[in-house]
Amino acid sequence: MFSRRKGSDEPITDKNKWLQRLQQESWELELLVSGFSILLLYKAIGFITEKTEEIDLFLNSSLPSSTMVSIFMNILILSLGALIINLTLHLLMRGFWVGIVGLGSVAPKTDFDKLKYSSFFTEKLKLRVGNLDKLVVFIDNISSLVFAFAFLIIFMLLALAIYMVFLLAVLGGANMIIQYMSGGLADIFSFIASGILILIIITGLVYLFDFLSLGLIKKSKRLSRIYYPIYVFYGWITLAFLYRVIYYNLMSRYSRGRIALVLGGYLLALMLVPSLYMDHGIYFDENDDQYYISANYYDNLRNRSDVIEKVSIPSKITNESFLPLFIRYNPEHNSTIKKRFPEFKPTKTEELKSDLKFSVGLGSLHIGYGYREKEEDPETALKCLTDFYNIYLDDSLVACAPTLFSTHSNRGETGLEAMLDIVHLKRGKHMIEVKLEYLKDSGLVEKRYAIVPFWKE
Repeated sequence: MFSRRKGSDEPITDKNKWLQRLQQESWELELLVSGFSILLLYKAIGFITEKTEEIDLFLNSSLPSSTMVSIFMNILILSLGALIINLTLHLLMRGFWVGIVGLGSVAPKTDFDKLKYSSFFTEKLKLRVGNLDKLVVFIDNISSLVFAFAFLIIFMLLALAIYMVFLLAVLGGANMIIQYMSGGLADIFSFIASGILILIIITGLVYLFDFLSLGLIKKSKRLSRIYYPIYVFYGWITLAFLYRVIYYNLMSRYSRGRIALVLGGYLLALMLVPSLYMDHGIYFDENDDQYYISANYYDNLRNRSDVIEKVSIPSKITNESFLPLFIRYNPEHNSTIKKRFPEFKPTKTEELKSDLKFSVGLGSLHIGYGYREKEEDPETALKCLTDFYNIYLDDSLVACAPTLFSTHSNRGETGLEAMLDIVHLKRGKHMIEVKLEYLKDSGLVEKRYAIVPFWKE
């Protein structure tokens, strides 16, 4: 009915034969997956990068929720980049493998006698140059390993991202609960939450050490019993079931020292190489708005896909009497504005919300979207923002520029729009400077925020 594999007690069933045939023919699936994945991943990285930049600009980076999103998105981009590198390497090796297989079908052996080299060199070549069959098997094994290693790396990076998100979620949840407590109860809960966070950090580092050391803690009879609950807990948190099979399979088949060297070197290169660059423009500087013209400041020059970073005007050259200046609302300024105007308490709060609304009528339930919380005192809110941003035109403070809340047509950026009267300006270059006025121990101080040059015809 069925037989047993040589050197194994496991019977060879129809399922075993199907798996063996699938393993032997898996290179075709690998090539298809690699080729299509590379094309899709390039587009995915561009889309995710664009969304990540947009998220970074529209969220308050000081909030745990914003930090969670930013960390996850950036590690996701890094993971996709690593996957592209591995799949490209796999595709090249598989192409090389197909070429060797094709050559072996035409000329299976190398005829050294036809080369007519000296007997000394011929003998050396026979020792150093292997046959095609061994090379085919070697490249086939390496290609399959590279393919599996690609997904091991991406799952490891995603596990790191999930751990960071988990840590920040605990921190954000604790801070949110503490806000609704007062007195000694808040202090007690804060002490307990701090202990939990320290425990998560320490146990997370222990789990990471065991993972990178390829199971050093698991070898200890005493420590392994203590470590097992940590192993199970973080296995669920980091979705380790997705990559554990690959991880332990590699460790059981190959030298742990080599695996640690390859894994550590790959991760180190993945983090360092993207940060390396060669800058030949040693006399060029784009970090000071006073001496650099940024296309992001002009509506007619900015790419449609780009978000307004700070401020924007219609164009560099104008012959109009009024010039609209848009100042994008930056959530990172919230805490600074609160200190500047402590007497005003906005109606809105920086919390996770939903614009889903339920309403019950006569025997019916209605569900709708788009119900956003409104500010009860928009006039005071506008005054706080207007007084926070000081606008200078050619070094002169613009005191009475009409300012309103505005949503820009570029990417729906929200902010202020000030209308500057420039009818009196002469022909030539002029400068708009926006400064932030915030409170310090010494009193009110100003800090340059953006400088926008323009020319009047």
